[in-house]
Amino acid sequence: MLSLAGCTTPPPSPAASSSGPAADSDTVQTPATPKIRVTATSYPIAWVAEQIGGEYATVSMATPAGVDPLLYAYTPEELAQLGEASDVLFYVAGFQPALDENLAQVSTPAVDLAPHVQLVHHRALAGNHGDESGEAGRQLDPYFWHDTERLTRLAGAVREALSNMDPAHATEYAQALDSLTGKLNELDAHYAAGLAQCATRTVVTYRPAYAYMTDRYHLQQVAVQAMDPAITPTAKDIRNVKLEINANHVGTVFTEGGNSEAIAQLAGETGTQVASLDSLSTPPAEGDYLSGMEENLQSLRAGLGCQ
Repeated sequence: MLSLAGCTTPPPSPAASSSGPAADSDTVQTPATPKIRVTATSYPIAWVAEQIGGEYATVSMATPAGVDPLLYAYTPEELAQLGEASDVLFYVAGFQPALDENLAQVSTPAVDLAPHVQLVHHRALAGNHGDESGEAGRQLDPYFWHDTERLTRLAGAVREALSNMDPAHATEYAQALDSLTGKLNELDAHYAAGLAQCATRTVVTYRPAYAYMTDRYHLQQVAVQAMDPAITPTAKDIRNVKLEINANHVGTVFTEGGNSEAIAQLAGETGTQVASLDSLSTPPAEGDYLSGMEENLQSLRAGLGCQ
């Protein structure tokens, strides 16, 4: 499991834990309250748990570093370890089907946050592999954290769970939620203002990771790949993406590190520029969720020609 940097604090030194040089050696020291061991199934959930739990929790990710949790299949040994190394598991049903199917093998209490984020079905492809008017053309979208309102609701559920487990610090968890809510509201305001007036409102990406964001800020996502990475884009899919690019006067297509070659080819065939977005499924190379979202906003503003 991946431990997030900054979610643990070093134990106090002997000098700091005493009342001073003249402290009575017979003084009974009150044992420190054990921290809640939290495991989260994705980086955004882990980041929220870290913000809410603060010094009273240690937070780890269930999947190894650098691995996309959407594609990860747990071994029986890893599922057993989740139970042994955690006091609580935060997950979203539908986010990781491989975990949903094997959750009974995890002995630790599991808190399903799905009711709070309310995953929805989004159109995944310009070609759709089916009838866009029905569910055949839409797939369950796991990338809920690109909608700050959904992430705020998730944070409230995390606060409630930690408070139930550790009532002695319920006030601290509530204060942390207030602080985090303010930061997410500020981020939301930045996006609303920054994407209000743009030359094009069509976001062309390789991975369909941004529909919650495009829905919230009245943009349109057009993706090359389906939500299920096992589905290979067809020639028809690529043609439909090109039609969307031409019809919506798109000047920039967006990539992530692992699919730059395909996007570069698309850009070359359509005369568009290439820019980067981070799905934030895993921790960013630098910074955290907030800074990663702000960097995405700046990339979007430049690519969409926003004022």
